[in-house]
Amino acid sequence: SVDIFYQNVRALLGEFGIAEVFDSLFICPMLLFFPIWMGNRSLGIIIAIFTAAIIFYIPTIIGFELSKKKFRKFD
Repeated sequence: SVDIFYQNVRALLGEFGIAEVFDSLFICPMLLFFPIWMGNRSLGIIIAIFTAAIIFYIPTIIGFELSKKKFRKFD
């Protein structure tokens, strides 16, 4: 029903919202320069990809755990 849809949307925003905003506005733009700062383009790209994934998923996991308790109460 419509209530379950909105409950899922709230849960997804709680889970991914903060991580996505932080990642899009701060992490990815900063990591674009990482290969230049390292001096080795290939290694810099690989490290930037892994760093972006780790930094994105830490708040996502925390948001998921919090949303399980608060937003995902299906009857």
